[in-house]
Amino acid sequence: AEYMGEATVGPLAVAARTRDRIAASHTAGEVSWTVKWRVIGAAAAGPVAAAPPGDDLRNAKIEATKKQVKLIELVPNKSAAKPPSEKVREKAPFSPQFAVYLDRDDETAFTVVFKDGQQFYFHAANGEQRDEIAPTLRLFK
Repeated sequence: AEYMGEATVGPLAVAARTRDRIAASHTAGEVSWTVKWRVIGAAAAGPVAAAPPGDDLRNAKIEATKKQVKLIELVPNKSAAKPPSEKVREKAPFSPQFAVYLDRDDETAFTVVFKDGQQFYFHAANGEQRDEIAPTLRLFK
């Protein structure tokens, strides 16, 4: 498996506008991002394993409060006129085992690991969004 990087435990250099959005989310006590969720067939070994290429990318949303984080799949409706329905795939309180890992080779890729070791692989819209998600989740933790 490919190494995904270090868990975000130290300071991260981010743009001033990103820092402002992180601070606003922390003040509000909640935040939500639309991302791509990389669904893999078999669980990878260890919390820092990379998802293999070519897997199913689905639209998803990560919602976080100061108490918990939720992964919500945005499921397309049969009618294109209707917005996607939301299906909660994981909902868990923050714990000491919760971690966010950044991919060193892809500035949009990151992995979220829950307390039970369950891993979810994501792609942000761009590197700036990923650089907002990781420290915000860490701050909420």
